Amino acid sequence: AMILAMLLGAAQAAAPQPLLDCTQISQAAMTSREEGVPEPKHATDVQLMASHSLCHGWEIIDMWRSGYAASGVWRARRKVMDPLGRLTVTTTDAAACPALISVLKNLNDVPTALSVIPATAPAHPLWPPVVWTDGTGYTLKLFSSDQPDGSSASITVSSNDGPLAHWAEASMKQLEPCWRPAA
Repeated sequence: AMILAMLLGAAQAAAPQPLLDCTQISQAAMTSREEGVPEPKHATDVQLMASHSLCHGWEIIDMWRSGYAASGVWRARRKVMDPLGRLTVTTTDAAACPALISVLKNLNDVPTALSVIPATAPAHPLWPPVVWTDGTGYTLKLFSSDQPDGSSASITVSSNDGPLAHWAEASMKQLEPCWRPAA
């Protein structure tokens, strides 16, 4: 704990403005996770959250279908909070960024009980968020409103290693050139 206090002290001395504490950063992340997407209003189909260790901020990528059936387009929004609490919001869509579709297709290779294209799995309980002390933790939330019985289902999985983390890291790299300032 002493080393962490010294590191945070040194970081604060170097920073022109105070760092948010861990509680403030994680509260902002939890609030941001619940924020709805512009369209459709009900939910995000896929939400990826990267929480950096030792409160070094977070990144949330929401991906959702906009419009209906064949005319629908996948959209995405990225929110990044740095350790100073500054929030940056950027967006993209599958027309401007074909990588978005490959990111979603690659999700089928991640062992979760719910896939996005197509969604056919039963509902699962929500797992509590995890605080990472080592590396970056990834939390993936999948939501599907088109289950075979007409119901909705969501599943949340967290990991800082393995197939989920590898998909998350690769996806974030693939989408990096696509982000544009939110209108």
